[in-house]
Amino acid sequence: MVPLSKNHIIHLKDPIMRKIILAAVLAAPLLASASIGTILSGNLTVDNSFNAYLSTSDSTLGTLIGSGNAWEQSYSVSSLLTPNVTEYLHVVATNVGGPGAFIGSFSLSNSKFAFANGTQTLLTNTSDWKLSSTGFGLNYTTPISDGSNGVGPWGYHASINSSAQWLDYQAGNTTAYFSTTISTVAAVPEPETYAMLLAGLGLIGAAVKRRKAKQA
Repeated sequence: MVPLSKNHIIHLKDPIMRKIILAAVLAAPLLASASIGTILSGNLTVDNSFNAYLSTSDSTLGTLIGSGNAWEQSYSVSSLLTPNVTEYLHVVATNVGGPGAFIGSFSLSNSKFAFANGTQTLLTNTSDWKLSSTGFGLNYTTPISDGSNGVGPWGYHASINSSAQWLDYQAGNTTAYFSTTISTVAAVPEPETYAMLLAGLGLIGAAVKRRKAKQA
């Protein structure tokens, strides 16, 4: 612990300085919260293989965030989202014979973003995902569910939510493009937080005004 000097003690006795210090203490949590980014994370697998991307445009592939080539196991993906920008989670699924399907469960680390369902948690389902056989941003259709996690022939993947659905795509040698939206959420301070912000700004303004008047 750093000991207080004589100058520190004098400043603490100054009512204007005390108000400035109090304002800084009130504002610190707000500034810290504003600097925290949002992380997308998830677990998924595809029969037969996949590449997952994060993009700021639905018509652009985006940045690779994970891949896998064995549907018998699940794979983890994670990426920091771009602040204040709508992003798209893209999964390119490739089949090399037999049935083809994609399953996964995803989450966001805070409420600054929301998935297509308006929450910070998303499972593979037929409501919040779009499917194309030609590429991202083109010719989307609603995917078909082959059943929830645990259904044959794929069995159960423990790291994926039990309610997640296996989303079907064309059997045989083919590639499919799955897309879902991750949108920014307008920040609405809680009443207590808003009151703290106003109090902090008021104290800073009053303290600065008084200090200028005292120095005049």
